[in-house]
Amino acid sequence: NIADASLGAAAPSEKGVPPKYSTLIYFNNRIFMNDTDNPSFVWYTDLNEPYTVASTNFQIVGDTATDLVVGFGVQDTSLVVFCQRSVYMIYMDDTTPANWRVVKANSPYSTKSPHGVFNYKNKLRFPAVQNDKFVGVAALSGESLASTASVLENVTAGSDLISDRIEPDMFDIQESYVANISSIVYKNKAYIAVTYGSGATTNNRIYLFDFSISNLSKKQ
Repeated sequence: NIADASLGAAAPSEKGVPPKYSTLIYFNNRIFMNDTDNPSFVWYTDLNEPYTVASTNFQIVGDTATDLVVGFGVQDTSLVVFCQRSVYMIYMDDTTPANWRVVKANSPYSTKSPHGVFNYKNKLRFPAVQNDKFVGVAALSGESLASTASVLENVTAGSDLISDRIEPDMFDIQESYVANISSIVYKNKAYIAVTYGSGATTNNRIYLFDFSISNLSKKQ
């Protein structure tokens, strides 16, 4: 109900506008987003300029056929890019895009759930798929790169399943709706909403992951 003339200055357009995105994330004073028209592109805004996306502000991640961008997370100083079959990290030790490094994580899992990613205790959790099948909840840990005086060396960053105790339930989550899995973290607990049971078409069950328990073991 506000007239266009009363909305204030128009967003600058001389440096480009955001693509048609379905998911985005804020990191290092930029907004990073996917592109539904170019699904292997990761676009980013100018530094401290959330409205401007220059025509050269993108990284190609994955491939252009089967390993396409799904969603994002943040791990240490890296932007984590989840593709359909792999996990990549864009390591950013400064604000200059030319100095960023794209590294493929040592992980057999990826995700189809852009809203199911969450952080806790310096680990990134995500609903995991392997060979296009949902297999549980995985954890990504480790740094993407470590710098030395002469070379940037790849440091192992792998992922492991953390849903061993609820594995039978994982088989009853609807495969067609894995992309709808959503997670939030609130007061040291993660809440993971899933589409569960035959015939279900919406998220109808929540799993609670309490990581405040002092004696939490790897199996739990």
